Amino acid sequence: GQEKDRIILINFLNALLEGTAFDDTIVDVTYEDKELLGDSPAERNMISDIRCTTKDSRRILLEMQLNNHVNFSDRMTFYASKAIVNQARKGDWDFKLDSVYLISLTNFMLDNEDGRVKVDRCICYTLTGKPVSDVLRFIYIQLPAFTKTDPEECENDFERWIYTLKNLEKMKTIPFAPLPADA
Repeated sequence: GQEKDRIILINFLNALLEGTAFDDTIVDVTYEDKELLGDSPAERNMISDIRCTTKDSRRILLEMQLNNHVNFSDRMTFYASKAIVNQARKGDWDFKLDSVYLISLTNFMLDNEDGRVKVDRCICYTLTGKPVSDVLRFIYIQLPAFTKTDPEECENDFERWIYTLKNLEKMKTIPFAPLPADA
């Protein structure tokens, strides 16, 4: 992401989050591209991509992953957990955490039994399925599950964004005009 594309990114993220477990709207993003160091030389480092601020003043750390890896779900859990652990403060601390949303755009299906385009996972009560907390979320966009072939088939901004992402290399312009972030 680049600063000049902030509004486009905010619109994309809000379309992505629409209809998910925690209803909030992103109003600002900060590009971090900052390496978070492991606790020891033997531990892996990770790159923090974007920090978002919502209209309810919640802060979200956003991690983007595209490529498939061995043990992909475990790897995403590791990255998200590292972003949570790195929020620790020395001394008197109330353990208030920023939310960590790990968003993965995948060119593969996570689970061949799940044909949904958007898979939204969070920590929830097993009996009711209701979220326990908004601190940890995994949102997977399974691009192969999106089968619309014409932008006119898209019914909402989320579908228009996914159509655009899947067909970007063939396009000269975005086939729809994203609304300003404050609209």
